[in-house]
Amino acid sequence: MIDYVCWNITNKCNDSCSFCFRDIERVPLTLSENITIAEKIIKSQIRRVTFSGGEALLYKNLFALVELFSKYDFDMRLITNCILLDESLIKKIEEYFKKLVIPIDTFSKTSLVSRNVNHCQNIRKVLEYVEHTRNIDVEINTVVTHFNYYEIRRIYEEIVSKYQCISNWNLFEFAPLRGKAIDNSDKFLLQDEEDKAVIYELTRIANESGDICINYKHKDTLLSTYFVISPNGDIVRQTLYEDILVGNLLYDDLNLLIDRLDLNMDLYHRRMEDKKITIV
Repeated sequence: MIDYVCWNITNKCNDSCSFCFRDIERVPLTLSENITIAEKIIKSQIRRVTFSGGEALLYKNLFALVELFSKYDFDMRLITNCILLDESLIKKIEEYFKKLVIPIDTFSKTSLVSRNVNHCQNIRKVLEYVEHTRNIDVEINTVVTHFNYYEIRRIYEEIVSKYQCISNWNLFEFAPLRGKAIDNSDKFLLQDEEDKAVIYELTRIANESGDICINYKHKDTLLSTYFVISPNGDIVRQTLYEDILVGNLLYDDLNLLIDRLDLNMDLYHRRMEDKKITIV
């Protein structure tokens, strides 16, 4: 059974990552249309939803949907690049969301895998605030590429292990799904020896770390176990270099669409486990 959905609520973004695979073609829906989708999710057996994008906080009606889900005791999570976060917005997020998911891929300001030049500074400010209030848990997401695989230890030591508010570290092998990720795929693809180095380092870290759950997901696992709700309501199964359209949640039943996805359910449940370390 699927118990979790990732909803790319908007394709707008205030960053410009060279490895980005956001959907820039599908037209985002109106609030009333998104309420229809939210109601279908609520009526299903799913009780966890992650809002993403683009940058989810750029969707002006985000908290209208969040209010709706909150009435049904949903486990809500927010993925954000932290650019828009200030103290007042973090407080609002803490009222509704169970987890705040923050990306960090490199400390470099000049590499292709870098985000905006203030990214590390922004996330540290957010983490320091959350560390002080401890009103929300944090997950760290890292896209592992040819450019940053050797920074795994540094990310752990300077970010993941430093803040007690961080409960999970999710690492994803780079996959050329769409957009800039396809355009730059020859630069980012992880080589076999580099992947082995990542696994070796993560295994060492897991033996040293406290309560952090480390989850490293290879691209083949993502392709066989992962789906998203697109900004226009499409549910797509992701493959390398293209999306496979399964249906649209505005018009179709969610459970029917999930059945059409034909996901690898054994692998899906393995990648969802909260263990000391999971490599799938």
